[in-house]
Amino acid sequence: MKLKPIASNMTELNWESPDHITVLFSYQTPVAAYGLSRHGMSALVALTSAQARNGLSHIQAYQQMVGWRKASEVEQSVLDSLV
Repeated sequence: MKLKPIASNMTELNWESPDHITVLFSYQTPVAAYGLSRHGMSALVALTSAQARNGLSHIQAYQQMVGWRKASEVEQSVLDSLV
């Protein structure tokens, strides 16, 4: 497991598990994740109204950094369960 600050108030947590899961934190909240699935790379995004402004800008910046094309929206509890 590796913890890596990548920008102001943005941190990446990476597991070298078989799924190679990476979780993006905006401040202390997990807001996005991606990893390998049976069908290739999958990306998940969760936003609540309370974190929408900063979380969305962090997700968009991160999306450009790692080259996501598409992400599925999920409930916050899905991302919370990854950490």
